[in-house]
Amino acid sequence: MRTNTLEFDPMNQLISISEFNKGKAGKIFLDVKEHGHKFVIKNNKAAGVIISVEEFERIREELNDFYLMLESEKRLKTNSKTYTQEEMLNELKISSTDILE
Repeated sequence: MRTNTLEFDPMNQLISISEFNKGKAGKIFLDVKEHGHKFVIKNNKAAGVIISVEEFERIREELNDFYLMLESEKRLKTNSKTYTQEEMLNELKISSTDILE
């Protein structure tokens, strides 16, 4: 079963670039989708990483959340005034129902 971590298991995750040249790309992408990422090796050196679209989206969302957290911490340090959600909704003249729509 696939996990949400990028653990390294060399026996199952390393593939040679020559595998693509042998017409095995479909099998490789199916394996990535079912079991996680693959590290691509070319001339005995790391050449790239293949991850599923779902894993890419998960990583991108986590990275965006991280940047938003950093920005909010920065703003909290530089601005002494904070607002509750209710205050912001009132100021913007929207309701919590509007947000859900």
